[in-house]
Amino acid sequence: MNNKNEYAAYCGQCRLMFEDGEEMFSWEDELVCADCFDILFSELDRYDRARLIGSRIINYRRPGRTPVS
Repeated sequence: MNNKNEYAAYCGQCRLMFEDGEEMFSWEDELVCADCFDILFSELDRYDRARLIGSRIINYRRPGRTPVS
């Protein structure tokens, strides 16, 4: 019996088996490898990335709504 795979963990996206000491990242409700994490993160739009780092999204308004000429 091969005990190596008995307790193996796999990336939730690409299904590759994690090696001992390899970094895993939580993404929604699964664990993903570093490469898949980079791909998933790059697919987020700027608003999602801003929210992840706690940045507020503010729309600029001219004082007194001065028209732009």
